Amino acid sequence: MAIKQARYSDLSGDEIPDGTGARIRVMFNDPRKADRKADLTDEETETHLAFTIKITERGPRRRTLPQEPNGATQNTDDPGAQINRYTPGN
Repeated sequence: MAIKQARYSDLSGDEIPDGTGARIRVMFNDPRKADRKADLTDEETETHLAFTIKITERGPRRRTLPQEPNGATQNTDDPGAQINRYTPGN
């Protein structure tokens, strides 16, 4: 007698038909943490991987220099120029 084994999505709980779906494995650099595995349907895999790829293609976040309260900027043509800083009480 044959036994049918069914796989179910770890996110939605839907049954994953044979020949479809994916198993995602997350491995940590810290050896004390165990690997995590998740079975997903094709639709869930496309959704989550598309989001992950979109984040990685965006690159590192750009950081902007803080604005001075009075809008003063540094003169980049003159290396000896000072920044006019806002000081309360003046």
